[in-house]
This record gives sequence, structure tokens and C-alpha cells, in this order.
Amino acid sequence: MKRPVKVGSHMQGTAQTQDNPASMERAAQTGAFPKSFDSVEQLDAFLSQPSPDLIDDLSSVDGDILILGVAGKMGPTLARLARNAAPDKRIVGVARFSEAGQRDTLEQCGIETIKADLLDQEQVEALPRMKTSSSWPA
Repeated sequence: MKRPVKVGSHMQGTAQTQDNPASMERAAQTGAFPKSFDSVEQLDAFLSQPSPDLIDDLSSVDGDILILGVAGKMGPTLARLARNAAPDKRIVGVARFSEAGQRDTLEQCGIETIKADLLDQEQVEALPRMKTSSSWPA
């Protein structure tokens, strides 16, 4: 039996969204948090829904998104959030991918992956040059 995943009291709202994915999406977009989630997967789906502001912000970025350490604790959720907020952008995740299935799961979500050890200078230098925003310093 799965235990509900409780949301911290500082983030609790009144939305009851556990059984309805559409209302989970609306709750995420409005910032209303359910009191609990039935699974880690449901929590991750909620956290991967972008707000309208994030969608607007990423649409104004002239460049691609490169996420280093994408296989870490927050990386997969961040990558899916970026994919959902910017469906027309290239999202690339870099990590060692030491856990089986991590890479496949991200690729199934439309995230390009590159296996590299970020502590290895040669591997870092071999990463592709991404298009970057012209408003950011070089």
C-alpha cells in the first residue's frame, strides 16, 4: 500500500486534486497545493506542471536549455517542467546516469540526454555548444 506524500504545512491549500489530473494541472498553475498526494509519481506530475508565468518567461528566452546533473534528486522533475513549459525548445540533460532506466525515462519525455561525468574536464569540453540567449553575458 502506498503512503500519501504529505505537503508541508506552509504549502497546503484547499484544492482536492488527487484523483483528477486536470484539476492537478489547474492547481499547479494557480499555486494551490493539495494536502497530500497518493504517490511520488503524482507529486512529480504536479511539480512538473508549469505556471503561466514560467511558460511566458521561457518563451521569451532565445536559446536552448541545458540541465547539468539531470539525473540527480531534482533534475528529472526540473527537466520535465522545462519540457512542459517550453515544448518547442531543445531541452538537453547531462549526467552520469548511473541508475538504470533514468536516461530512458527522460528520453520518453522528449528530453535529449548526454552521458558525461561533469568532474571530467575532457567530457565537459566535449559537450555540445548550445544556442544561448543573446541577453545573457557570454
